[in-house]
Amino acid sequence: MLVKDVKKMNPFKALALVVKYEFKNAAKKFIPLYAVLLIVALVGGLLQSPFSEQVEKISQERAQIEMNGDVDAYSMQMELRSNDFKRGVIYTVIYFFLIIYSIAIVIISVLNLSKRFKKSMLQDEAYLNLVLPVSMSQHIWGRFINALIWMIICLLVISVSSCFYMIRNGALEFLPELVDIFKENGFEKIGCSLPMFFFTLIAFIFMILISIILAIYFVNSFAHLFPKARTLVKICSIILCIYLFFNLPKWVIRITDDIDFVPGMWLVISAYFVLSAVYMTVTQLVFMKRLNLE
Repeated sequence: MLVKDVKKMNPFKALALVVKYEFKNAAKKFIPLYAVLLIVALVGGLLQSPFSEQVEKISQERAQIEMNGDVDAYSMQMELRSNDFKRGVIYTVIYFFLIIYSIAIVIISVLNLSKRFKKSMLQDEAYLNLVLPVSMSQHIWGRFINALIWMIICLLVISVSSCFYMIRNGALEFLPELVDIFKENGFEKIGCSLPMFFFTLIAFIFMILISIILAIYFVNSFAHLFPKARTLVKICSIILCIYLFFNLPKWVIRITDDIDFVPGMWLVISAYFVLSAVYMTVTQLVFMKRLNLE
């Protein structure tokens, strides 16, 4: 009866249901984490003064010091230094908190997605999920799409928080000038236009996210084949995935040493795509042919 239900059910609708269910489950954990980052970044950004106001204030304070006597000038200078030091400490603490918290959010997001996949597909919750009128491929692809969405949201939240932190100090105003500098000195040397560079960069980041998610699925599913040595196999699989992840671009660049920047980057992207396809193939084969929940 369940097999008939799977065949009759709209595959896209079934996939959407898996994504929706997993998205709601992940939202309970991720939204508070991301909200804290955005709030702290916004508060830190609003507390800062624009660079132009800081420069003007410093010049006015120096002029006042020069007009007063030595004693008054010394006490005023000490007071100004004390205030600047306090502001500097606050800005530095917020800045380092944002950096550390952003790194922590990425790590927590990856670990939570891995834990969720393992719990819903290989542990107790799998007994309930796998009797639903949803095919095994829809289960895997639905969780993959959900994980990819949340990883993209994670990067977007970190980017927006960086903009929030620079919202008042005027640093964002220098972005067009920075792009012009790169355009004149960087893009012309590598023979690449600005739109093509950003398109290639986005495709590269997108492929990196895909390979990380599918590597997580590969590690958990492959280790499941060895119940008596599951931990050891998982550790070895993680080491293999990390080794391939960092060395694959080196191997491609070494082979294509004379190729221009953009074609070389697309070859690296293609290599990550092939690696991700291997991860997904192994994962699906394990779940379809060798799954044993014991």
